[in-house]
Amino acid sequence: DVPRSKVVFVSIHADSLHPSVRGAMVYVAARSLRVRSFRAGQRALKGHEEYRDHPTVRIDSDFAARSEASSRYMAGRIVESLVRNDIAVHPNKPVRDRIFRSRGKGAWAPAVLKYSLAQNAVLVECANLANAEDRANVVDAEWRQQFSLALVEGLVDSFSPTKHAD
Repeated sequence: DVPRSKVVFVSIHADSLHPSVRGAMVYVAARSLRVRSFRAGQRALKGHEEYRDHPTVRIDSDFAARSEASSRYMAGRIVESLVRNDIAVHPNKPVRDRIFRSRGKGAWAPAVLKYSLAQNAVLVECANLANAEDRANVVDAEWRQQFSLALVEGLVDSFSPTKHAD
């Protein structure tokens, strides 16, 4: 068994915001926006012993707090690595713990984070597709390679005993 503290979940997306917004952002789930319990509703899962034994998943407040803290730390190392590797990051708070959109919902956390049982869980918005420069980067294979390597470097930095030296 791998300890929860060593499990990583990374979901990579490309946002579509106002064209003036540029760069990567990393989301973590605020502990206050996590669900406390849920049941997986997919019929395909019902055939698995793990589901039959534990159909309700519980996320206690202690785990939610640890997850937010370790995910926020990992998100910071990812942003530092992106900057170090010349990948544009959102200039205003590139690490966020909630999403605000004009959907009438108020603040919310992406489902992939809100329901995640990985202690280290982030959603990375690699670029803003509404921004022409970001969009051009996303279709460029060299940029995607540079972004991927910077992301991996940030993940490694999160678990390294010594901080990455320039």
